[in-house]
Amino acid sequence: MTLNKDFVPKREADLDEFVQNFDTRITATPTAFGLVAAQATAFHTLVLAWDAAYAVTKNRATRSASAVIVKDEKKFAMVKNLRELARVVQAFPATTNEMRSLLGLTVPHERQEIPAPAFEPKLIVKGVKLNTVSVELRDSQNVDNSRPPGVKAANLFSFIGANPPTTAQGWYFEGGTTRTRIDVAFDPALPVGTRVYLTAFWKNER
Repeated sequence: MTLNKDFVPKREADLDEFVQNFDTRITATPTAFGLVAAQATAFHTLVLAWDAAYAVTKNRATRSASAVIVKDEKKFAMVKNLRELARVVQAFPATTNEMRSLLGLTVPHERQEIPAPAFEPKLIVKGVKLNTVSVELRDSQNVDNSRPPGVKAANLFSFIGANPPTTAQGWYFEGGTTRTRIDVAFDPALPVGTRVYLTAFWKNER
């Protein structure tokens, strides 16, 4: 899961609405969110102080440079505490995504499981030059595709000899690649006519 979005609103009008909702919910049932009553009470006090200072700056008749300074100080203290409480709520085992949404917190993005590729690659020999074999990997179920959906890369293996192994043992790992066109260089000392085999399997991100 990922948590990369800052849940704290930038606009102060939106922030005021956000903290009012957050304050109301954690004050009503603090333990449901992994908090204790004292934490909810302390945050409520900060919200009241911020709200009062913010109201002063919203009124043209009372807005001043000193009032803005006071408002910013109250905002800093409140947001600091808000982030601390949010970390507790996010880490609380009983917190659900619905609860996070109700509080306005970031809902973690759950990565979807990607199943293992169901079919092996189709290997097409594109050319042989001296000791180098050029092969292309294609989707064995649809050769018009370079790779099946969800596939990220492939591992390539080779075997030198008349009878290739029927299990993973005995194959030489040539390496992993995200490309579908690969050159495999064999030992130049191999006699002309030596039989070699290549095989591969697809990999996805998971």
